[in-house]
Amino acid sequence: VGSEMCIRDSSNGGYSMDIVRQTLSQMIQARVVEADLASLGVSVTPVDVALARQQIAPPGRPPTAFADFPASYRATLIAREARLIALTAAVGHIDLSGPDLGAYYLEHRDAFATACINGADFPTLAAAETAERQFITHQKTFSQLVAENGPAGSGSLGCAGPGAFLGYPAIYEAITTLPVGRVSAPVALGPSPGYAIFQVTSRRDYLSFSQAINYVRLDLLDSVSQEAVSASLSHEAASLGITINPRYGNLVAGSLDPPTTAASAF
Repeated sequence: VGSEMCIRDSSNGGYSMDIVRQTLSQMIQARVVEADLASLGVSVTPVDVALARQQIAPPGRPPTAFADFPASYRATLIAREARLIALTAAVGHIDLSGPDLGAYYLEHRDAFATACINGADFPTLAAAETAERQFITHQKTFSQLVAENGPAGSGSLGCAGPGAFLGYPAIYEAITTLPVGRVSAPVALGPSPGYAIFQVTSRRDYLSFSQAINYVRLDLLDSVSQEAVSASLSHEAASLGITINPRYGNLVAGSLDPPTTAASAF
């Protein structure tokens, strides 16, 4: 693969198989995505590259380990992500520069504003549903629900700009579709245990279409079934004659985000 690195597991002095599996899976997927694009006759566009940059290093977010990687490795990760974006758009029949973007923006305009949010955590679904009913029937205000529940994370969550919850589909859906003042249905916090309800207290700083266009594109890409992308990749892998030992990795669809620490990167 043109790169070699020894990654040790501090617990036993051997190779960390989690890192090996993750790295091999990403490298295999990157090769198959490239072949799949060629089979479909799809080329990566500047729009795909711009979206890849936004996915890997979102504007306004705290810096991640990505910024510490060598420039050549950052370019590799962006290229991999751009190819996966191009494939996802092709599989989902989405034109990332087409006229449907404007219609989507107008229909989902609340998703492209800064939302100020309250949140309350609950250990069980039943507890979250009880709190939602109490709010709806005016038995409790949101502040009372927070005061009674009281775990860390409850109360005002501040204000979040567009795209802040794109990596958390259930939370993103709840917050971007809520009318101001209403409370969401319970949202699972997975992989963490528990549930939450949210309230949007206000929306402000609506983005213009030109400002929101990449968020519109990412929303549309999010709507593409990962099963469909996986099916396309699996078909291409079979045609290439690739076999994957499950001991080391799996062929799955998903974002090729950079590892969280530079030590885990090839």
